[in-house]
Order: sequence, then C-alpha cells, then structure tokens
Amino acid sequence: MLGRLGFCVIALLILLVCQNALLVAGDDDFVRVSGSHFVLHGRSFYSNGFNAYWLLDRASDPTQRHLVTDAFKHATEPGMSIVRTWATCGGGGQPLQLSPGKYDEDMFRVRTS
Repeated sequence: MLGRLGFCVIALLILLVCQNALLVAGDDDFVRVSGSHFVLHGRSFYSNGFNAYWLLDRASDPTQRHLVTDAFKHATEPGMSIVRTWATCGGGGQPLQLSPGKYDEDMFRVRTS
C-alpha cells in the first residue's frame, strides 16, 4: 500500500505533468509582447478591429440580432479580427443578468443564419 504520502507524491507528479503539457500546448495561442511589438505563433501580430458599444443592445432584441452578425461580416471584409464591446445592460426587457449569478446565455451567442 502506498500510504497517504505516496499517494500525494504521485498525485503531485501527475498534476505537474498535466500542467506542463497544458502550458506547452497553449503556449502560442495568445498574443504576447516581445520588446515593443505583439507576437502570435512566433510572428509579429498587428491588430485590426473596432469598438462597438451597441452590440449587447442589438443582441438583446431578437428583431435586431442580425445587425450583430452583419457587423461581424462587414468587419471581416477589410480583415478586422478584433471587436471590443461592453457587457453591460442598462435595464429594459432583455437583461443580461436574469438574477444574481444567472445570465441569459442567448445574449452571448452569435447567430450565423
């Protein structure tokens, strides 16, 4: 029988191996800073995007959700790949947070059809 100490040592080794595997696998998945420029997958990265404070308001109205999809389609035409929006809701009929800790997940879904 390994005993409690042996079990803890084995568990710790497994966690370290898993953590290292995750770090190696996800190492290039994020934009990083190298000197004075951004790097993604080992190459220089130049961001191109837009601000859209209104996305959540449009997404909350089923009759206007197509405007969100249209905005993404139009943004990709010139090569934009980043959008910044605000996840707030000033009230109204479609709140982002239905109750404490419970969110309306449909507000976060992108419609492709």
